[in-house]
Amino acid sequence: MMVYHNNDGSSMFIGETPCKCDQFKDQQFADVKSMHISDSFLDPLYYEDKVVMENLPKDDSFEDVTTPYKNSKYGWSFLTNKFLQRFNKPIYFLIVLCLAGIAQGLVVTGVSFTVITSIEKQFGLKSTEVGLFGTIYDIAYGSCCVFVGYIGHKHKPRWLGFGLLLMAIGALIFTIPKYLIGPYIAGVERDSDFCTTGNLFGDTNCQNSSNWYYRGLFYLAELIMGIGATPIYTLGPAHIDEITDRGQGSLYLAVFYAACAFGPGIGFIIGLPILNTWVDVTQPANSSLTPNDRNWVGAWWIGFLVGAILLLIPVIPMLGFPRLFPNNKIVKKNKIDLEDTVEENDRLKHDLGSLWPATKGLLTNPSFLFICLASASESLTIGGFSTFLPKFVETQFHVTSSNAALYTGLIVIPGGAGGIFVGGYLIKRYDWKCKQILKASTVMALIATFCVAISLVGCQGRQVVGAEDELLSRSSLNRSCISDCSCSTKYYKPICSVSDQVTYFSPCHAGCSKNNQYNETYENCSCFPYEDMIAVEGRCTPDCNLFPLFVFGSFMLMFFTFINNVPMLNATFRVVPEGQGSFAMGVQEVFVRFLGFIPAPTLFGSLIDKSCNLWHEDKCTGETTSCLEYDNSNFRYYVFLLSVITKFLSFVFIFMAFRYYKAPQNKHRTSKEPLTNGNLYDASSETSTTPTLV
Repeated sequence: MMVYHNNDGSSMFIGETPCKCDQFKDQQFADVKSMHISDSFLDPLYYEDKVVMENLPKDDSFEDVTTPYKNSKYGWSFLTNKFLQRFNKPIYFLIVLCLAGIAQGLVVTGVSFTVITSIEKQFGLKSTEVGLFGTIYDIAYGSCCVFVGYIGHKHKPRWLGFGLLLMAIGALIFTIPKYLIGPYIAGVERDSDFCTTGNLFGDTNCQNSSNWYYRGLFYLAELIMGIGATPIYTLGPAHIDEITDRGQGSLYLAVFYAACAFGPGIGFIIGLPILNTWVDVTQPANSSLTPNDRNWVGAWWIGFLVGAILLLIPVIPMLGFPRLFPNNKIVKKNKIDLEDTVEENDRLKHDLGSLWPATKGLLTNPSFLFICLASASESLTIGGFSTFLPKFVETQFHVTSSNAALYTGLIVIPGGAGGIFVGGYLIKRYDWKCKQILKASTVMALIATFCVAISLVGCQGRQVVGAEDELLSRSSLNRSCISDCSCSTKYYKPICSVSDQVTYFSPCHAGCSKNNQYNETYENCSCFPYEDMIAVEGRCTPDCNLFPLFVFGSFMLMFFTFINNVPMLNATFRVVPEGQGSFAMGVQEVFVRFLGFIPAPTLFGSLIDKSCNLWHEDKCTGETTSCLEYDNSNFRYYVFLLSVITKFLSFVFIFMAFRYYKAPQNKHRTSKEPLTNGNLYDASSETSTTPTLV
């Protein structure tokens, strides 16, 4: 017979003890050796909770949490043998989800932003046309996330698996234009760069190339990838929160998002060998271009093939997971009893009839709305930096595009992953409640706002002779030095005078004839101010030792930006009712995509374009396409201005979420302890009961 002694002196008898106990431990519960339990329940928490729950009163106030969910075995259809059940644990779901997040980030962010310049060159696309790639992806993502978050709640792993398959198909479609267009022929012969009389460029072939179907395939691929990626960040975090307890869930979310930060970083890093490989792997016999040449095109398609393979790897394992794990009722019961858990609304059944009430409940929740606005503002900053950080590094510190991608990856991986992991660890270590999470996040957001000042660090820009209407203002340099030359600005082939570090648009703009060329150097050209001057191919690189400072500052910016990632996710799940986590993530992603990632490239790009000093002109239409040289100071100021505004808005919105947050008033007990073999707590009577065995 088990007896519970109340604080008021009364006793409560709860029937016969249904197990034989060999010994007592702390006079509470014994090891249950005679209890027959399925092999699926190998969790110590299950044994403890089963003893307690079997001895609780069988009335409406207690749900039987010992009975596992139906179809809670790991496997595929009829293949659910005992060996596979060892993988039926949250830790294995986390591993598979991490693989999915890494692959998604590698393709969508890392590879895509690294190879975008090569795609522009090979297919003759304008920057606005290429800019639509990310926009279409985000529109597809944002349009589907509410539906996926609401309907996908019924079986999250299945939606995740099919989403990964869809993304892999999209990545493969992205490579099709490479096989349709044929071998790439680089722009202009080397001889046409010299100072000669007459027009040696000939008439430009301006036939209207039918590249609409290439663009159509690229846009279709982005559309499919955007739809397929929706479950990863909508259902993935919600499922982690649903299948784990509070402390474990925070750590799992930290591991997941830290792993996701590796995806773009790995994409940036593998961009180095990809961009250093010719687009057709081997160059034509009459071509000797190098990655430093303006007309070089890297093997961009390899990154998407690798990404498609990586996306397919977790598909089969993900489809094997059940809707919920066997002991999920116990996890759910323990969460309900926590003081900051909002109880589930039983009237919402995740069907179309409940869609509007669920939406209304979220949109009238001030803390949830401010968290969404903070996430949108933060994504505006992240979207801008993820798009233009490689270009920023390349421009400000005068490195090649491949090295800029490598350095970006080396900054993003440790900073982003480290911040995410530390944020999750702090929640688990100090057992922060929702109010404490929002308070700490406000402080971190303020620190990150100050860290944006690192975008003001950079090197001096270049002045290019021949880039403007008048040549560089120098006493010994005037138009007469190239008056007899037929120089063209159609192709940017810069050379650098070694002694005075002046960049010329091309050998022709320096007054160099073919007789002035010796291997890869040019001597005594007519526009050189002094005799015996030497110029080398490529742009000049001004002396600058600020890059280590930029790396350190960028690391701190990434760290304090991403340290709020897991805390804000936890806050999102805690300000909405239980069972509404996936739908809340879907609604939040609408804010993030349509107010953050979609406008980010346009806002950042339009401001950055204002700092352009030298535009590349289309050889047929005369329209400006991509920027060749920037005013580095204006570049830095514009990036800083927009970044500090968006980061400050994020800080304000998090503070408002903290200001308006109110702890829920739960109907059941509010003890911090989970439902185990410890003390039981009755919230209605405010009396605790201590079990003893007689």
